[in-house]
Amino acid sequence: MLRVYLLLSISFFFITFTSAQKLYKGETAFEKILVYSIEENEVFKGDTKWNYRAIYTFDDRSFYTGSSSFKGQRLYTFENNKVFLVSEGFSRTIAYTIEGNKIYSGDSSYSGDCLFTYSEGKIYRGDSTFISDILFTLEENEQVQLNVIACLIGPY
Repeated sequence: MLRVYLLLSISFFFITFTSAQKLYKGETAFEKILVYSIEENEVFKGDTKWNYRAIYTFDDRSFYTGSSSFKGQRLYTFENNKVFLVSEGFSRTIAYTIEGNKIYSGDSSYSGDCLFTYSEGKIYRGDSTFISDILFTLEENEQVQLNVIACLIGPY
């Protein structure tokens, strides 16, 4: 019985640990500045050990300000590969389009409108994968939600 409990405790810890993700500024080999921590459906400024209040919350359909998912605190909504800006309760302005591993401005998928490219844990400026264009580094972890990343780092 103790072995089963211990195994379940270790499994729970592993699942809890792997659900967190950290977003660092730049290339972590040279500088390691933690910008955001993402745990489950909450976003924290810096490290969650020091910041217990979420600055953003998200679910499958929306991105909210603060630690609540009230309709009045919605900033963005997600529909298919589009991220809509919410303004005065309406969400018809397309802020970002997600195609593959790229985030585009508005309702575009042209190379010139590419804001960010995600590849192997790195977020690059524009339609690039050159080391000099690395803006952010994500810890290797589960599947990255590019719609949430667009809401966090997008220039809109």
